[in-house]
Amino acid sequence: MHKKGFVIGGVLIVATLAAVVFGGGVFAAQTCTTDSTTGVVTCTNSVTASVTVGIGACTFERSDGSGTYNGVLANGATPISVNGSTFETKCNDGGGSSIYAIGYSNDQLGVTDLISSLGSDSNIHTGVYDSTASTHDSSWAMKMQTGTGGYSGAVADFGDFADFQEVPDSYTLVASYPSSTLDPTGVVTAGGRIQAVYQAYASYTQPAGTYVGQVKYTMVHPNSVDVPTLNDMVYMQDLANLTSTDVANIVDNMTTGTSYTLKDVRDDTSYNIAKLGDGNVWMISNLAIAAGTALTSASSNISTGYTIPTADLTSGDSYTEGRTHNDGTTWYNYCAVSAGTVCDDTTTTVTEYDICPAGWRLPTSTEQSGIIGYATTAGLVIGGYYTGGVLTDPSSGYWWSATGSSATNRSVLTYDGSALTATSLEKSSGAFVRCILKIPSGS
Repeated sequence: MHKKGFVIGGVLIVATLAAVVFGGGVFAAQTCTTDSTTGVVTCTNSVTASVTVGIGACTFERSDGSGTYNGVLANGATPISVNGSTFETKCNDGGGSSIYAIGYSNDQLGVTDLISSLGSDSNIHTGVYDSTASTHDSSWAMKMQTGTGGYSGAVADFGDFADFQEVPDSYTLVASYPSSTLDPTGVVTAGGRIQAVYQAYASYTQPAGTYVGQVKYTMVHPNSVDVPTLNDMVYMQDLANLTSTDVANIVDNMTTGTSYTLKDVRDDTSYNIAKLGDGNVWMISNLAIAAGTALTSASSNISTGYTIPTADLTSGDSYTEGRTHNDGTTWYNYCAVSAGTVCDDTTTTVTEYDICPAGWRLPTSTEQSGIIGYATTAGLVIGGYYTGGVLTDPSSGYWWSATGSSATNRSVLTYDGSALTATSLEKSSGAFVRCILKIPSGS
């Protein structure tokens, strides 16, 4: 099962920037949440959260209240300072502690945009503001500084974030402390107060509306493993925002055959996934993205926008037109499953783009063959395939691969209720979809 939020050996803080543009002014407010599943406190006003570390505890406390009005816009050419988030940190670990941050807009890890309630036409994007830009798009940035008031403690090192930087799209070190000291009873006697501050730049061409950006902050003590685990993920797409090293660590730490649950951010559908005996992470429930759903490259394994077709497989076969059918589960023909990239009876190359979530893809025929011996842990179902508008062989299950077996056919994995075998199916037919986790290139 998954845990909501993301904790790296410490405590998770969500700081939310909400700016409403009215006649050139910006009103900013901070909000936080609490995760009842994990017990992690994600600050509302002054709330303390702690986690046991070593012989004592680390604490990460949000100590400021809601935001306030912070100035006016001068024809869109001047950024405004948005009220910041002040944190008090104490950690009795002799090695000190560190604070990491990542963009979390729209409740999705790695997203650094300001999100507009008015939709994409509002021209919102991330980045340090640029008052000389001809477009004057809206953007936002953040920096860390020493907080005022409260107890004194070790001086934090803010590194690159001592000045305004783009909100990071992956977990990034934004503050660190040297070692803390303890009294004889193990009570922390040193810590510090830090403040995250933000600048928002709203274009004078920007429509009035509500704009929201989020950053997650995580406190880490030096003995923590500062890499994510699958239990820290909420959405399948969260894995697309991690490095190849982090994804590899997640896979290494998964228990083979154990089912985990993640959501698809595109429609909030939950899917079971598992690392199977071949070492890869698979969806072990069928993809069910609905007909008519508009997909984007931010959340899907596509390069350009694509809408799941509404034409039904019961109307017959097609190589050139995407078709689907839903009857408790969902079948797709190959034009649909390839997100419109393989809509012919000639292509034999491996499919690059498909309707899987971002960070996932169709498996190759070789990868499908690699799980033939693991039918009992793959969560397989029967249900047949569609051909000529008719459900055929309903006592078996068929799953598309990325591999072409001929000009007209694609390799598929077939389950007859007891065993898995590899075969092929005409691309004009309708079959099930299960995706495999991608390891991103680079580190």
